Amino acid sequence: MPELDSICQKYGIQIRSLASIREAFDSCHFPAMLHNPFFQGKIFCMDDFKHKTAHDLYVICQRNYALTMKTYYTLKKNGVMFEDWEDIYLFEILPKKKLP
Repeated sequence: MPELDSICQKYGIQIRSLASIREAFDSCHFPAMLHNPFFQGKIFCMDDFKHKTAHDLYVICQRNYALTMKTYYTLKKNGVMFEDWEDIYLFEILPKKKLP
């Protein structure tokens, strides 16, 4: 393992796992079903959300509007804020797109 760590450090490679995501977001109380999408979306800490848009959040939440909103409020509770236009996207545009 030390040799692998040395090689990774030499080439700037970071090894991440779902365990690191669980640990990073444990106190935030995200639904467990988001751990894998966070991993796939390269979200390993709260700072990683600073470069994401509301649409990115919707995609990460697998285009599930209810899950997106739950995640949005969890992020907001933990200090991650979106721009005003992104709130409009989440609260006005997406719900209209989901209507039959």
